[in-house]
Amino acid sequence: MIATTPFWRKSTTTFLSKWEYPANSLQRNFSGRKIQFATEAHQFATEQGLKSKNIFDKNTMAHKFNIGDKVLISNDFYTGKNPKLAPKFRGPGEIIDIND
Repeated sequence: MIATTPFWRKSTTTFLSKWEYPANSLQRNFSGRKIQFATEAHQFATEQGLKSKNIFDKNTMAHKFNIGDKVLISNDFYTGKNPKLAPKFRGPGEIIDIND
């Protein structure tokens, strides 16, 4: 950037280096803290995810199945014409073995 004086005063021209611009100093400060911002955002998101998981897990119970129980089976492999119209589950099915 060239700084000049009005024509009625003595003409002086000064050249500013690229490091003297205010925009460059702001950019350097921001780029130096960009990694810090990203790290803090990632840490906050991770903490909130764990908090949500803990709240969800408080209200859930583990399934306890026994041999001979009747259950619905997920219908993932529907081979009909339109899978949108397919039933989501089929059954009832009977549990014959439990894997631990």
